[in-house]
Amino acid sequence: MKLFSRSSLCVLTLGLAVGPAISRADYQSAEDALARLENCVRLSPAQEKEALQIFQNLKDIMDDLSPADRPVKGMQSRQDAMAAIRGILTPEQRAIYDRTPQRLGGGMTAADPAMRALRAKISAFVRHAAQDAPEVTAAVGTVQKVVLGSAGSTTFTGDTLKYDDPALHPGSGTNLVRVTGSAGVKIFKVTWKMDEAGNLSLDKIEAADR
Repeated sequence: MKLFSRSSLCVLTLGLAVGPAISRADYQSAEDALARLENCVRLSPAQEKEALQIFQNLKDIMDDLSPADRPVKGMQSRQDAMAAIRGILTPEQRAIYDRTPQRLGGGMTAADPAMRALRAKISAFVRHAAQDAPEVTAAVGTVQKVVLGSAGSTTFTGDTLKYDDPALHPGSGTNLVRVTGSAGVKIFKVTWKMDEAGNLSLDKIEAADR
């Protein structure tokens, strides 16, 4: 199985972070999508051509949506693209595709335990960071409750060649959190980094309205 061959920016939707807006050009290119699929199954030249067209059609549709609308309004288009990809695969390829997580180029629709663990790890880190940060307590007093945003993005900025599965190793990310304290309520932006060993560290935390 081939590894990811690109070291350019990847944007990963984790369903827990509210990060910087994703521009039209940041939506996954057809070439990148094809490379991820080929990490999953070996394609014939004819299949590569068909898959590339399917992914390009999806990108064209998604580029017409705002980043905020993509998760919901683009869902059917993504499902249609996955169905179209399944349609060009052999039965043997479909069996592999169906049991491979989407982060690895497959079409598995069941909950991905590895991604769920990553979300939980980041969520716990961000909550603790917000609870303990002097910047937060200075603004809202004693922290009583921290709530993370429900949707957004995490950015991988490292060299994907270092990792068998770069989707599980985001280099950095930003979460918006709503903090309720004894002196009031305020929204903060928590920016963190992940090192090569998978350890999270706080980069900065600041009021989101700055």
